[in-house]
Amino acid sequence: MEVITALYEAPFNINGPIRIEHRQEGYYVVGEGMCIGVSSYREGLQMVKNWNSRTTVPMGGAAR
Repeated sequence: MEVITALYEAPFNINGPIRIEHRQEGYYVVGEGMCIGVSSYREGLQMVKNWNSRTTVPMGGAAR
């Protein structure tokens, strides 16, 4: 399990699905092995939306 600890806060669990977490010092988009600080909840929602709408192409296949 990968964990990142912020000052004076409980650690971030960066495993699992991408999501927004709010901490005393701000908002973070965490999950899928990453932790990114964002300036607002709205910015976090946009990042999650963009991440989830990525087009993935299966090996040997074409995008639909």
